[in-house]
Amino acid sequence: MVKPGYYAEKRRIDEMKKNGWTGFRVSGSIGPNDIVFVRRNTFTGELEIRIEQIKSTRKSKYYFDKRAKSEWNRLYEISKKLNIPCYFVIYYIGKRKKEIIKIDKPIE
Repeated sequence: MVKPGYYAEKRRIDEMKKNGWTGFRVSGSIGPNDIVFVRRNTFTGELEIRIEQIKSTRKSKYYFDKRAKSEWNRLYEISKKLNIPCYFVIYYIGKRKKEIIKIDKPIE
């Protein structure tokens, strides 16, 4: 059985691959993140890392429920502690659009 959101995660990995990123799905995704992306910066040679939480909805707007707020705040703490950029990526199914939100402050 495929868990809800699997196709959105696969889609995101394929999108990021075009920009040189390698994505690793977090098995089970019980933590705040779904995918960890890694790539080597072609100019500096340094390793770049980013963490993303992938969401999908059939609605025209994404509403942050208690669980999503908790995931957001846990990612904010990871971002702050490890100095790694973290993002929420929301796919609007049927609308063919996505929203990428950088996590730069806690949500209430």
